[in-house]
Amino acid sequence: MVDLSFNMVGSEGASELASLLDRNVTLRNIDLGHNGISEDGAVALLFSMNTANRTVTYLNLAGCSSVSASTRHKIECLASFNTQSVPFRRHILERISSISYLRCNGHPDSSHYIGGVVDCLLYTSP
Repeated sequence: MVDLSFNMVGSEGASELASLLDRNVTLRNIDLGHNGISEDGAVALLFSMNTANRTVTYLNLAGCSSVSASTRHKIECLASFNTQSVPFRRHILERISSISYLRCNGHPDSSHYIGGVVDCLLYTSP
């Protein structure tokens, strides 16, 4: 675990960390609580987790009041997805790649991030 809480990381630091996460294969838990990270910094982290990083299983943004509940939820979903076994993740990703359009809970934009799709596949009934 890397505990960077209360270190004034800010959004710029979060964006830099996001670029490092693209190459990360070992780091699993990151505490960025109370660092003044804005929505932009959190979205950079989310993008990294969504496109390249499959190892982070916990990312704390407590006390970063500018980060929306929606972005927090997406990060939590991706982190939760990363806790699953590799065969399970591969299975889910194969299922997702066969879906051309998915509507989850009436929100068509939920298909734009894997966390939304995983939510639909795992937590909602048809």
